[in-house]
Amino acid sequence: MKIVITSDCVTCGLCADIAPEIFRMDEELDIAVVIREPETDQETMQVQESADSCPSEAIHLTE
Repeated sequence: MKIVITSDCVTCGLCADIAPEIFRMDEELDIAVVIREPETDQETMQVQESADSCPSEAIHLTE
């Protein structure tokens, strides 16, 4: 799975709240960033939940 965060990110922090092992908020860039790819099924589910919950639809997942 590849995770892409577009410039549509509004820095709400929801993704980092849902999947803190995967996402963090970069205050300097004013955008969420991917720390690493998910390694477990649980993390993959959290990433999908983050993408589904993103208010600006800025998280895109590809295989």
